[in-house]
Amino acid sequence: MDKKNVAYTLVNIILAHFFISVFAGLVFGVTHPLRFLYTEQNPYLFAISASLVAMPLYYFAGYLFILGKNSLVNMDKALLKASALFMLILLVCYGLCYILTYFKLINNAWMYYVLINYPNALPFNNISFKVDGQNLIFILSALTAPIAFYLGGLTRYKYERGIKRRG
Repeated sequence: MDKKNVAYTLVNIILAHFFISVFAGLVFGVTHPLRFLYTEQNPYLFAISASLVAMPLYYFAGYLFILGKNSLVNMDKALLKASALFMLILLVCYGLCYILTYFKLINNAWMYYVLINYPNALPFNNISFKVDGQNLIFILSALTAPIAFYLGGLTRYKYERGIKRRG
């Protein structure tokens, strides 16, 4: 597998993430559309449902990415590696912000995470109880986008490979 292909895929994932962030920012603003699900000291339903809101956008972006590829040679492996790298980047950002807020080094570190991982991290703007923001259920915000992009790309990849086998 070509490192250039993985790097190209990673750049495309990041670009898709940027465009989805801008689009979601224009639609949602600074409040999450599911904020009514948030209850203090019980953010689980809110965290899970908020993580699932943006998944269709990333799924569609992954699907379109494969649709636009001329060559599908080893694209499934490149897509997996690039999605894993993107997930690692988001997890590092999440972990750093978690540590900074947990030890009270920077009280508004979540603001940086929201900027980096918008709209997935948007629930942090709606949390009123500080301990809820330190709940590890919100790690889902770093996992859903790369997984959805990968699944969308893999769906189209399998479809394309099936057409070439039959045709």
